[in-house]
Amino acid sequence: PSVTLRSATPLAVHGSILKAQDILETASRGGVLTIRMVYGQAGPSVTPEEDWIGDAALAGDGALLTAGFPLIDLVQQLAGDIVEAYGIASQRLGPPGGMDDNAFALVRCAGGVVAQIHASRTQWRNTFRMEIGLERGYLWLEGLASEDGAYAPEMLISARVKTDEFDHALANPPEEVRSF
Repeated sequence: PSVTLRSATPLAVHGSILKAQDILETASRGGVLTIRMVYGQAGPSVTPEEDWIGDAALAGDGALLTAGFPLIDLVQQLAGDIVEAYGIASQRLGPPGGMDDNAFALVRCAGGVVAQIHASRTQWRNTFRMEIGLERGYLWLEGLASEDGAYAPEMLISARVKTDEFDHALANPPEEVRSF
């Protein structure tokens, strides 16, 4: 199946995501089974002026639907529309009544793909990670090269499952690592 990323998605312009899309389009590793994503920021700032995401009046939605919205969009582009969703959010730091600092979503997409999304303001390092489990391999994306370098280095690790003489998958297939 073809995977088309919309240009409106901020993540779609990154080299690792474009290369992952190319690999998925070849179908050489089979279809997508699972997706696990983490997007983390270094932490909440001292004042709302420095941290609009932490200010309910400005952001309105919390970690997942503000900073993490591109993750939701990317999951739908890779796996189809979300048809079932569960979520848990926590607000342990910051002022009472402030925005959540961690949000977890577990979703099922129309084609049966299950995805886990974690958007965090307490990752304590800027983090982007996406693991795509495939029928015959995997893709792991780490980091995002950007002008400010906050989420770099950016790389894509890909592997195709090897099998034994009985066609049983062998653990730890050879990996190819690409840097962007």
